[in-house]
Order: sequence, then structure tokens, then C-alpha cells
Amino acid sequence: MSMLLGKMLTESKVAVAKAKGAGEARYAWGCYGEVNIQPTETRNLFLFTFSNAEIRDKIWRDRPWSLSNTLTAIERYNGRGKPEDVAIEKMATWVQIHGLHQNQRNEENMVTIGSSYFLGLLDLDRASLEYTGYRRFLRILVEVDIREPVPTGFDFPFLDESSGVEHCEVIDFKYERLVELCYFCGRIGHNWPTCRRMNEERKKNSVAYLSEVYTATLKAGVDSPHRSSASQSRNREEGCIEGVKRLEAAGRRRGVEQQGEPKNTPWFHNPEG
Repeated sequence: MSMLLGKMLTESKVAVAKAKGAGEARYAWGCYGEVNIQPTETRNLFLFTFSNAEIRDKIWRDRPWSLSNTLTAIERYNGRGKPEDVAIEKMATWVQIHGLHQNQRNEENMVTIGSSYFLGLLDLDRASLEYTGYRRFLRILVEVDIREPVPTGFDFPFLDESSGVEHCEVIDFKYERLVELCYFCGRIGHNWPTCRRMNEERKKNSVAYLSEVYTATLKAGVDSPHRSSASQSRNREEGCIEGVKRLEAAGRRRGVEQQGEPKNTPWFHNPEG
């Protein structure tokens, strides 16, 4: 049999009920072929059975998927053992990369970022290299670890050639179709009022504060003032240096070739350099 497992990353009972009753997957995947949907004993976990392996493989390749307006992590399943025992720990998602300078907008840097900050790089949206204006961002398809806080971006030192002063620029990640994100722990699939980690923090210290890092600005389409604007453009040298070390180390671990980049782009490939 040809099967997949899908875990809806939500705490909404309404969304799960819609997926069960209204056949959201049948609606989304009807053009591929016949699909049978069964809820499992685990909340939010569904078993999808297909008439043949070709349909299953097409749906697997066309990730990410959203059911009832909820991101759904898809995993292969061979029918051995209980579906509830299969660990679903990662999810494919499109990520937008905001803040790169024009001379840093290239495929090499898309590959470096995707393979350094995420579990894996699945695809590049090469058309995004031509984006201009408010759509001036790059898009990469990656796998994220849904057990951990989502990566938010990174800092890098940038030399202002006109003044000779080194500043810290901020590169932001934004996640497409992201609905439920905890503004306390930074994980996908729940909101802060029901966050287990936040409740544990409250028990320890009687109070728990929302994060200044995990905010609605991580959702694609939610705009915010650029974090490196004049009011916030502090030269965070230690953070920049650590950012360089992390990315260089990640590159070495994954075999990413380090180029001899110019001073103002310490790890990015600059074809004009």
C-alpha cells in the first residue's frame, strides 16, 4: 500500500474537525488521484492512503502542504508498526530571506544559508533572484525541526565604504503560510497562552515574558521596521563575530566551500569581488 502520515501543526480543534469531516486533503489532492483519509489515535495525526505509489510520490515532492489553513508535516510510512509510533520531527516550508544586499543575491548564498541554518535544503526559487521593490527577497524550500525554535535570521558585519565604519546588518527569515507560532518558545504548532514551557516558567518565577525575537514578523506578509534602522543600528560586534563563527562552522560541517570574499561580505559569495 502507498501511504503517508500527516501531522497538523495546530491546537485548533476546529481546524482538525474540518480536516476530518470536510475532506480537506481530498480537496487539495483530488487532482492527483484517489486518497483515503483516516484519523489515528494521536491527536492531529492522519493516515493518507493512495491508490498507487506514483500519486504518493507526487504529493511528497510537492511539499509543503497546508490543510484547513494549517501547516501539515508530511512523513513517509511503510505500514510497519503503528502510525502513532512514527516520529514526525521535521516539516518542509518556504522561507523568505530578507535584507541581503544586491551583490549577495545569488544562488551560492541561497545554498549556503539553506544548508547552514536549517535541517536541509530542498529547492531554490530562482525566480526570486529577479524580485524587486517590496518583493526584494529570496525564497528557499527547506526542512525545519518542529521540535526546536524556528531560526529567525542572522547578523553579519558590513563595512560602510563611504565612512569606513563597520556596522551590523540583519538578515531576516520569514515563513510562508505560518499561522500558529508561539511568541514565547518560538516553536510552530501552538500559541503562547497554551505554551507548556511558558507555564513552567510561570510556576518557577511567577511571571514569564514573551520573546522579543519570536514575533509576528516571522510570518511572511507581516511587515515591521527594519531592525537595522538608524534607531536600532547598534554595532553589535560580539553578535556579528559569533554569527560569522557559527556560519563558517556550519559551512565546514556541511562541506560548504568557503570563498575568499571581500571585507564587506565575510562569508557570502560576491561574483563581482
